[in-house]
Amino acid sequence: MQRGSAPPRKLIASVAQLAGADSRTASEIELAVGEALNNAHIHAYERGVGPVQIDVVVDGPQFTMVIHDHGAPVAPPAIPKESPGEGSGGGRGLYLIGQLMDDATVERLPHENRGTAVRMMKKLF
Repeated sequence: MQRGSAPPRKLIASVAQLAGADSRTASEIELAVGEALNNAHIHAYERGVGPVQIDVVVDGPQFTMVIHDHGAPVAPPAIPKESPGEGSGGGRGLYLIGQLMDDATVERLPHENRGTAVRMMKKLF
C-alpha cells in the first residue's frame, strides 16, 4: 500500500457503497474485512507482513469477498456461533465476522500447502 492511500478495508467499504450498500452495511463490511486482515497478520505471518489478496464479486444484491494470504497454513476453524469466553485464546474476530456477515467460512488453500482464505458474503439490499 502506498503512503497516503486508503487502507484496504476502507476501499472495500467504498466498493460496497458503490454497489448499493447503505452506510451501516458498508461499515459492517469494513469491520469484517479489518478482522480478516488482522487474522492474516497474526496467524499467517506471525505478526509480520506478507501478501494478502482480496477478491470482490458483486452479483446483484450479494457482495462476496475472499481474503486470502500465502502464509503459514492453519487448520481452518469454524466460524463460532457463540462468543468465545474470556481466556479462550482468541476467536473473537471470527465470531464478529460471523455476526456481521450473512455467510462466512474459513478455508485452507490447496496450493503449495500454504495460505488460508476467509470467504464472506453480505446482502446489500
